[in-house]
Amino acid sequence: MEYSSLENRIEVIKLIIQNYLYLVTQNDLDVLKNFDGRIKHHFYDLYQKLTPLEKARFDAGREYDLIEDEEWLKLIKDIKLNSQFKKLPLNKNKLNVLGNKKKQHELHQLETLLNSHRTKKVADFGGGVGNLSVFMAEHLNMEPTVFDYDTDLIRTGQEKIKKNTKKAISFKEFDVCKDNFEDKDFEFGIGLHCCGSFGTELIKLFGENHFVDSMLFSCCYSKMKDEDDYKLSSHAIDFELNTRALSSATLSFNKVELNLYQFRLKIIDYKYSFYHLLGKKHDQYGFFSMSNSRRNLYKLSFYEFYLDSIDKYCSDISPLSKDEVESFFYSNQNRELVEYFTTYYAFSRYIGEAIETYILLDRAIYLKEKGAKVEIIEAFDPEISPRCKGIKASFPH
Repeated sequence: MEYSSLENRIEVIKLIIQNYLYLVTQNDLDVLKNFDGRIKHHFYDLYQKLTPLEKARFDAGREYDLIEDEEWLKLIKDIKLNSQFKKLPLNKNKLNVLGNKKKQHELHQLETLLNSHRTKKVADFGGGVGNLSVFMAEHLNMEPTVFDYDTDLIRTGQEKIKKNTKKAISFKEFDVCKDNFEDKDFEFGIGLHCCGSFGTELIKLFGENHFVDSMLFSCCYSKMKDEDDYKLSSHAIDFELNTRALSSATLSFNKVELNLYQFRLKIIDYKYSFYHLLGKKHDQYGFFSMSNSRRNLYKLSFYEFYLDSIDKYCSDISPLSKDEVESFFYSNQNRELVEYFTTYYAFSRYIGEAIETYILLDRAIYLKEKGAKVEIIEAFDPEISPRCKGIKASFPH
């Protein structure tokens, strides 16, 4: 398959973002306060005509063509065409690596990707306790040094290395957002799962040509601190992306299992019903950092969920009765609001891919303008590791 240039791709993606940005920039709190101010679009109207099973196929199954609309189908075609990059073949070697399914898969793929860098001195940025560095040392005979700002992780990693490997792995305290990188003897630099502004600063560091080769995998774009984080190249957009738009770039754009999809719907239902009830019945509008990982919490009835959340986040509020809470939860007003948010996020998971593609292209073009040979590669299976695309850069020796 032939791919258009990075510059051509970013111009198409910029136009898509400009035309549809409002569909991924919603302030959820404004909708809770005034439901009449919600986004209205004929895409949403068409989605509401789908059956529950079709909605699951549209969202979880990525069957976008269930919405038979010329504008929608062209939009998805353009996003897909410009968001596809060279795929790394599946590594079938059997390696003895630790971690969950996602981590094991990533390390297997990285063995293929890093194979040409064997024996090189490598700087592992944000390497934490050194899991990636241990892998590179043991399986690729590289000489890694972990650079991380978290001294606790460094100490833990040093102790772990002493107990589990005989390979020489160094650790250095380093904050890429604050410190100048003075080491000149590294041939290769890598950052895996670089959140927010960390990814931006690492790209800038790579752009200063400290390394012959470098590689970056980013995530958590919503943690970017300002617009300079996504305006690096001469092809950067001239408008702003808010936190909600950047969050959409971190959503999964690929198929998910039906049980995960249903769990995701339950989270939306309970969380937004709680926020809605809190505003309408307790006159308190706001959001809390409510973990999605507490699966047992979503096995509770909504009333039990409400009591748990009130106790944890709003202990000064006197809880309502079970009848009042359940009556609100099942009311037409609340059901309509939850259905709206479900719709909003279903479309965000499609359009958000254009936001991530733009960020990757902007960073890649920035490095290219600095003199690097650059490519974006899909290294991981997106259904296992959704933030699967990395930037590879090589500067002249």
